[in-house]
Amino acid sequence: VLPVPTDGLKSYVSGVGLSLKAFLERFAGPELSQEAEPDSVNLVGVTPLDFSVNGNVEALKKTFEDAGFNVNCVMAMGESFEKMTKAFRAKVNVLVSSAGRTAAEFMKKKAGIPIVEGLPIGKKQSEAVAEMVRKTLNDGKSRSPGSEPFKEGGILIIGEEIFAKSLANAVNTLPPDIRDGLSAYPLWPDIDEGLPEDDLIKAVNISKCVIADPLYKVVIKKNSGIRFIPFPHEAYSGRIFRKDIPVFSC
Repeated sequence: VLPVPTDGLKSYVSGVGLSLKAFLERFAGPELSQEAEPDSVNLVGVTPLDFSVNGNVEALKKTFEDAGFNVNCVMAMGESFEKMTKAFRAKVNVLVSSAGRTAAEFMKKKAGIPIVEGLPIGKKQSEAVAEMVRKTLNDGKSRSPGSEPFKEGGILIIGEEIFAKSLANAVNTLPPDIRDGLSAYPLWPDIDEGLPEDDLIKAVNISKCVIADPLYKVVIKKNSGIRFIPFPHEAYSGRIFRKDIPVFSC
């Protein structure tokens, strides 16, 4: 049994992060792992709430393997206990959701394993994430992609932090005519405070297009002309729209 202090008042991101850190403290560690393998990475923050059970995890792992990386450990959805105990064998932690941030930062502090933030969505975004990992393998520096600061009249993407940033970057690599010349901007809830309702309503209703879980559609004012593209997320709407969740890792 691993006791983890949770009070039910924060995002699932907090609880997952504390749980992964507790596992690493109890069952893993540099002293329990062999020497890191060449080009080895951990995929940190893989949860069913963020990736569902529709093949996204398998596609995510394959994407990194096809790019030439050795996936040491998937933390933690679908992974074996034995492989989890060898998490410190990786040379880079790829943070694919903010749920893994606490664990990744713990491993960086304890063993100096650098962190690359990003989710491979679409060809160009996948190539960008792979390139960041290669650079980090070479120089040991942590990296995270930038994102456009929010502006009125664009494409608003609401969701978990790493997903929202990565999807926004992926959309912005598309030819301008495909996205009607609009830029995409990510918006995500704070771990402790969530999304302030007034800020959320304002951001949604000054955008031209909104990509978010279907439950957010009610926020759009009637007859506003704002286009809504549903992208279900189990952490928001549970299993209601599970069959509509696409395989977005590629």
